Amino acid sequence: MVNYWLDKFDEGELSIFDKERSGRDPINNLEEEIKSILDKNGNASARSIGKQLHHHTSTITSHLYAMDMERKKDKMHRYNLSSEEKLQRVIIGKEMLSRLTQVRYHWKILTGDEVWIYYNNGMDYVWIGKEEQAATTIQNNNGGKKVMISVYWNPTGIKVVSMVPRNTSFTKNLFVESVLDDLKKEVNKTRPSRLGSGMYLHIDNAKPQCANTQITELGFQRLTHPPYSPDLAPSDFYLFGRLKRIFNGKNFVDDGDLYEKVKSVLYNIPLSELQGAYEEWEWRLNQW
Repeated sequence: MVNYWLDKFDEGELSIFDKERSGRDPINNLEEEIKSILDKNGNASARSIGKQLHHHTSTITSHLYAMDMERKKDKMHRYNLSSEEKLQRVIIGKEMLSRLTQVRYHWKILTGDEVWIYYNNGMDYVWIGKEEQAATTIQNNNGGKKVMISVYWNPTGIKVVSMVPRNTSFTKNLFVESVLDDLKKEVNKTRPSRLGSGMYLHIDNAKPQCANTQITELGFQRLTHPPYSPDLAPSDFYLFGRLKRIFNGKNFVDDGDLYEKVKSVLYNIPLSELQGAYEEWEWRLNQW
């Protein structure tokens, strides 16, 4: 380095500062490239942008903030309850709370639902200007390839995980065969004497699941759910949200790959988390 500057001085170059170069400003050029990517996909992560532009994630993140950009979560569409539905929500919610507090052990209440898992899962946030508002999202990856998964569980663990066959309607018969029968087998493995003596099944009011006769015949008591109230269903406010956060930005190659990864995530959830979700369920119902 010393020899370099000695040679420069010998040539009459006395300034130690770089000369102005022709061409584009490298900083502005990088920011334009970042903007070009975000124009095509506002959900792109700093890491994915960095890979495309061959820059470290921290460099991209610094430039995004320098561009006055913020990462905002997509808004979800909210259903507006009618006055009658609000009244039903309160009445049924209080009944649920009463049942939850009467049941001494939370493991006596099984809950569950169905969820769509997509092959290609975009991020649920978007890079936009600080003063801009995130767009309302009706459904993630609407129209993309997806698989319906049934999950039923309680604080002692995940009991049933099943994949609904492709191009098959989720009918009452399928619910009985793929969910209720398997639930009964799982309960019989651990507490065979409990069926018919205080085991409850909490499900929503979807038409295929209104199999009240079969539920009773298999030894469960039905725990009713308020209409349009995912915030009062543990699978919705906790389990499925956890699952989708893990799959943010992830892609699957086929049904088998998707199903195995779903099971791996679910069966490795700590029991303390499942118990905590039930405690939060009771807390939410207590807020009225």
